[in-house]
Amino acid sequence: MEADPVMSDENRAIDDPVTLAKAGRLMRKAIKRQEEEAKIAEYIQKIVDAAPPLTPEQRDRLALLLRPLKESAVEEYHPRPRGRKLP
Repeated sequence: MEADPVMSDENRAIDDPVTLAKAGRLMRKAIKRQEEEAKIAEYIQKIVDAAPPLTPEQRDRLALLLRPLKESAVEEYHPRPRGRKLP
């Protein structure tokens, strides 16, 4: 009886060439993603460093915009439909 030439990944040994090739591809993808993330972080830092400092008024406005809302405030701005069934 001949073995099936196409094995599932679960049945392959850790040192199988196909398994090693897949692991290599995954590692290269992960390294590339990390390098891209580092470039993006570096670019963002460069832009932030070049920007002028915020005025006290701008800081206050940002703090107001970014603070967490109370549940009642969320309801006020995003009321839930009552008495209607959504499609």
